[in-house]
Amino acid sequence: MSIKSLKLRQISESIKSGTSFPLEKIGQRLIDLRKTLGMSQKQVALKLGITRQAVTKLEKNMESANLKTLEKYTAIFKCRLLLGIVSSEPLEEMIRKQARKTAERMLARTHANMALEKQAPGRKAYLEELDELTRELAQNPDSALWEED
Repeated sequence: MSIKSLKLRQISESIKSGTSFPLEKIGQRLIDLRKTLGMSQKQVALKLGITRQAVTKLEKNMESANLKTLEKYTAIFKCRLLLGIVSSEPLEEMIRKQARKTAERMLARTHANMALEKQAPGRKAYLEELDELTRELAQNPDSALWEED
C-alpha cells in the first residue's frame, strides 16, 4: 500500500467517523483534505470565489476565517463542519471550585471583623461553615458566583 493510499484511507476514516480535533488543527485538516483529493489551492479558490492567496491564508491562519467560509470550504469536499465544545473538567467541579473561592472570600471578610472583636470561631467551626456555604452556593449557581472582588 502506498503512502498516498494510506493517507487517503486515514483521512477518509477520520472524516467519516467525525473524529474531533482541536480548533488550531483545522487548517492542517483542510490542507490534508485538499491534498488527499489532489486539488490545488487555485481550484479551491475558484470554487469558493476567493483568491488563491486567500486560501493560503485560510489554511495557515484560521483566525482569519469565519464559520461561513469554513462551511463552504468543507462543502467542496462533500463534508460538513461540526463544532463541539469540550470541557477540560466537569461543569459540576468548576461550579464547586468557584463556590469554594466565593465562600472563602465571603467568610474572610466576616471572620476578619469577628477576629478584631475577638469573636472568631475555631478552625473546625470555620471549616464546617466554609463547607456549608460552599454547598449552598454550588446548589444554585448564578452570576454572583463568578463575581471577582
